[in-house]
Amino acid sequence: MKPPLTITRLFALAVVVLAWTSLTASHSAAQPAAPTTPASFLANDAEGVVRFPTKKKNALGWTMQIRHAQHATAEVTRIEIEFATTGGPTTADLNLSIQLTPKASGHETPQSASRVSLPITIPQGTNRQSLVRYAPKTSFGNLYEVQLFQDGRKIDDCKDFVGESLTRQDAGLYLNLNLLGKWNVLWINSEEDRTTRSQSFENLLLGQEVSPFYSVETPDEWDKLMDDATVQTSTHALRAIDIDQLPNHWLAYQPYDSLIIHHSDWLSLKEQQTAPARAIRQWVNAGGVVLVRGISLSETIPSDEKTTTSNPGSAPTPDSIANANTIIQQRIENFDGYSIPDNTTFQSEVSYMDLSDSQIREWREWFPTGAQTLKDSLAAFPPARLTSQTGVRSQSQLAGMVIYLGKQPIGRPIEVLQWQAASSLMGWQSHRILRAGVEPILGSSRFFQWVIPGVAQPPVYTFMGLLGIFVILVGPVAYRKTAKSGRGYLMFAIAPLLAIITTLAMLAYGVIADGFGTTTRVRQITWVDGETGDAVTRTRSTYFAGIRPSDGLTFENNTDVTLFPDNHQRSWESQTDDRFQLRGEIVVTDKSIQFSRDYLPSRQQKQFVAHRPQDNWGYFTIEGAAPASSNEVQIQSHANQPANEMIVRDTKGSYFYAENIPPNEIVKATRLTDQEASERLGELYQRQWLVSSIVDRRQSQTSSMQNYNNEVFDIINQQLNNLSSAAKPTDGAFEFELQSRLQLGSKLPRNSFFCLTDLSPDAIAIDNAVPTDSIHFVMGSLR
Repeated sequence: MKPPLTITRLFALAVVVLAWTSLTASHSAAQPAAPTTPASFLANDAEGVVRFPTKKKNALGWTMQIRHAQHATAEVTRIEIEFATTGGPTTADLNLSIQLTPKASGHETPQSASRVSLPITIPQGTNRQSLVRYAPKTSFGNLYEVQLFQDGRKIDDCKDFVGESLTRQDAGLYLNLNLLGKWNVLWINSEEDRTTRSQSFENLLLGQEVSPFYSVETPDEWDKLMDDATVQTSTHALRAIDIDQLPNHWLAYQPYDSLIIHHSDWLSLKEQQTAPARAIRQWVNAGGVVLVRGISLSETIPSDEKTTTSNPGSAPTPDSIANANTIIQQRIENFDGYSIPDNTTFQSEVSYMDLSDSQIREWREWFPTGAQTLKDSLAAFPPARLTSQTGVRSQSQLAGMVIYLGKQPIGRPIEVLQWQAASSLMGWQSHRILRAGVEPILGSSRFFQWVIPGVAQPPVYTFMGLLGIFVILVGPVAYRKTAKSGRGYLMFAIAPLLAIITTLAMLAYGVIADGFGTTTRVRQITWVDGETGDAVTRTRSTYFAGIRPSDGLTFENNTDVTLFPDNHQRSWESQTDDRFQLRGEIVVTDKSIQFSRDYLPSRQQKQFVAHRPQDNWGYFTIEGAAPASSNEVQIQSHANQPANEMIVRDTKGSYFYAENIPPNEIVKATRLTDQEASERLGELYQRQWLVSSIVDRRQSQTSSMQNYNNEVFDIINQQLNNLSSAAKPTDGAFEFELQSRLQLGSKLPRNSFFCLTDLSPDAIAIDNAVPTDSIHFVMGSLR
């Protein structure tokens, strides 16, 4: 395990970076697991490994090694399992289960952690087997007790611990915000430019890092850090792997903000149907960002298409380029100034760190070198190159994007302005938590936007009616009758009896009114790539159970599932002293992810957000070009789902509408004016509306509490507040795109479509749950 100093230093860096960010924010306007796996993705993380049995004497006849991804943030976790016999092959099937139980000293907040169980079967006749599982995570921290079971019984000498304790329980919030705020990057090594990686990293960090001495104590340590395969600084987390270590599953990339790959490997992967290539495509479609080094977008376009593509992709804006150049020039000026004795800016910055006089002197001597590095990088790739045809361009790919960093001479690293341009093009999409739009530890008051109307709420008018009947029976009826008969003393028995009956009636109605079954409200958004027919579906589902389902909730195993809690107006800080208690158990098999019944208590609404890529979903085409005078076109479906109320926009900008398109059929669509199309799009968005009154009230109360106590109630909003981007989506990339097309702009991109369809078969995670007020939007490009 890491020594406590690691967490303590990270906590100090987190506080410094958060303070620095607040000071400079206003200035910077500026599918199923495969039975075998490639080389271990977690092989370099020795601290996340346990081996069973734990003692040298092995009576089991086999060994097991478990690697657990050591990120502390609440994101999908990769777990690698390697089984090997010590003698011959297994003589019978082994039914094993790995259980990871969070420990109180290593997780925050105290009631957010979840136990994970991984049932595995080792077939008879097996010598070696490698497995990978991806488990949802609902807390901050990584300290687990790992226990191995066989046929439901604990195995002796098969218990150990993985991860580390939090040295201070109240530090969890600041560490979490710091780690989520870092740009977490996966660099894919290539023999084409292996020698340029360290200089590329240095150019990135010198242009965007607070200052090098916030991460290391001496310039020598800085040089060594740049050569490491894993680089951790106060604002960046960079990890380099070889291409044969690429994971086979898209969920492995979810804890990363971006992937950086050499153009030769990227172009090769685009043409391949291998598991790693498929996984990267799915990850990008779901919101991931790929940076391609060493090539421009124009070079990837076939020569016969260049005549029809004048300026492909999106280029950084002139303002962003000017701002980036100004920032770099300012850093050069600062670095040159830091070498001057008694420089007040340097003294102010270095005061945050515990550096000796000799270390400070070493940094003063190093800063002219750092300034020269930035100058050389600017000269190699000046601002004018960014907007040229061989400059930096981004290309959207469903919810994600691919950024081509521009053509460069062989042997040159990624230059500082290329990094700045890529950062500008990514904007808020550079943060994975903002792309997902959901966070499982605190949640937010946005939970109430998509609750099921009318359930788990007091039936006020019914209760008023029952109370009115009680008042009438006790007063005008019972009292007058007993008074007339001279038996007024009976009121001492009648009044309590009627009160008990009324109370029982109210209780019975409250229970029966919501029923005993399970109700769900589902909001699905499917984003389709017409060119490939692939799609990604985001499902936001709210469940209410009169009696909690015994089997819990079950999702497909290639789904990124996140619990969306109702935080009840409680900040992170107010929860740190709560009693430690697990939320429940998550069982991950090779086919499903199952949340136990504890995640859906009786008569409470609970919410989940799931992202799931789907290969070969289907596509739509317009048959034949529509003449300008034509009022009809034919739309052909190549999908297995019906398309209802479809609106299409062709390449000329004309809109057409079809009421219903059955699967794999051709239907005529009639022309719409731009005004008619805009009205229909707005009306479709309003088919499922949020419960705004509750949200507005809770957000107002939460904001006033946050302003008064300076506490954190919403981690996503906290991350958005640190961005200078004009767009600040709170519900992720899919909702943002849906709102942009249907509500904000009320128009579709050219050569695209929008429609409604039935809920997908995997939309409801509980058998026999009844959907109510649910909807499934489908949008995408035409082929």
